[in-house]
Amino acid sequence: MTTHGVSIITCSKRSDCIDNLLQNYVRQRVTPIELIIVVNKDGAAKRKYEERAKSYKNVVVYQLPEAVSLGTCLNFAVGKARYPLIAKFDDDDYYGPKYLHRCIRTLRKTGADVVGKRAHFLYLQGLRTLLLRFPKAENKFVRSVAGATLVVRKRVFSKVAFPDRTVGEDVHFCRACVAKGFKIYSGDRYDFVGIRRKHLKTHTWKATYRHLLSLNNAIVIPNVHSVRKYVHHSFQNHSVGRMKRSIDGER
Repeated sequence: MTTHGVSIITCSKRSDCIDNLLQNYVRQRVTPIELIIVVNKDGAAKRKYEERAKSYKNVVVYQLPEAVSLGTCLNFAVGKARYPLIAKFDDDDYYGPKYLHRCIRTLRKTGADVVGKRAHFLYLQGLRTLLLRFPKAENKFVRSVAGATLVVRKRVFSKVAFPDRTVGEDVHFCRACVAKGFKIYSGDRYDFVGIRRKHLKTHTWKATYRHLLSLNNAIVIPNVHSVRKYVHHSFQNHSVGRMKRSIDGER
C-alpha cells in the first residue's frame, strides 16, 4: 500500500468494450495509477482481455465465474488494489482526461469519503440524444451518486462493502456508506458521460429509451452527434438555463 495513487476497478464480460476501457484508463492525467479488470465470464474470455492489455502499464486481469455477482467482483478488485483511492469505471462509458484529477481535487476540497456525480450526462446512442440527469444535484453533499462515477477512499471498505448482487449494488453501497456516517459529495456534471446502446441485453441495467426519456429529473438535448463538447469542462459556462433555451429553439 502506498500513500497516494488511484486504483481503477472494473468488472466486465463484454470483450468488445476492452479498447474503450483501456483508452479511458490511459487518458487519465494522474499518477500513480493502476487498472484492475475482473472478467466476470466463464471460458477463455480472460485471454482476450490479457492480449489487449499486455501493452499497457499497470494493468492486471483476473477472472471470476459468471455466477459470481457484480458486487462480489468489485469487492475482489478492491482487495487487489494497491492505492488508497478506488475509482469504479464501467467498461462502456466515457471518462474525460481530467476526470480523475478533478475527482481527487474534489475529495481534498470537501473532505468527503466518497465523490461521484449525481448530476451527469447520459447519451442514448441509438437516438443521438443526450440527457442531463439530476441537473440541480451538483457541487453538494448527497445521499448517492451514479455507480459508474464512484471514487472512494479505500479505508471506507473496512466498514462498507458492495452487496452480493448484480443490479443496484451501487445504490445499496451508497446507502450503506451514509448509514455508517461517511460523507458523499456530488461534483459537477462534467468529464463523464454514460453510454446507453440500443440493445438492452448488452446492459446490466435494462432501462429502455422510452423510460429514460420519460424521467422528470432530466433535461433532454436532441440531435447530438458529438457528446464531448458537452461533457468536457470547457463547456462549463453553458448554464442549465441556457441549455434549456437552446433546446427549446431547436424544437
